[in-house]
Amino acid sequence: MKKIVLFSLLAISVLSFASEKSAEQIMDELREKITKREEAKLREEQEKLRREEEVRKEKELLEAKQKEADEREAMKLLKEKRRQIIDEPLEEKYIRGTDKANSYEKALVTAESRMSFKEVKNNEDPVVKKYRMNISKKYNDTNEEIQKNLAEKEKIEGQLKALDELEAKVKNW
Repeated sequence: MKKIVLFSLLAISVLSFASEKSAEQIMDELREKITKREEAKLREEQEKLRREEEVRKEKELLEAKQKEADEREAMKLLKEKRRQIIDEPLEEKYIRGTDKANSYEKALVTAESRMSFKEVKNNEDPVVKKYRMNISKKYNDTNEEIQKNLAEKEKIEGQLKALDELEAKVKNW
């Protein structure tokens, strides 16, 4: 019986050793598990980077579209302002002013700004130079005339004030 028990123990131990894995097999299995985990982490990181890149590209695209829309709006506003400056008649704009001299000066300033908005292909054109010189001369002449008229107006107003004071003295005398 002893022999049978020993034999059965021997058979069981041989079978158990045969079914056990070797250290190399265990290490290989562990290495495979670790590499699978690392690959999964790497895939997750790549997916995260890809999503971040997509978000960044979408953001850049939205910014580019917004910038383009802003530029279009700015060009539209600039064209409208040019149209207003160039096309609006000065007479309608400034004739209703109560101070005619001041209104006239504003009209001349507007006329100069209109001239600056008009595009000339060849700035060295002698006709254009002559035209600009004539306009500048007319502007300076009218500006001097306005200044003389304003000075004369102030002088007359001063004389009228003195006459009013004299009249008041005469009445009170």
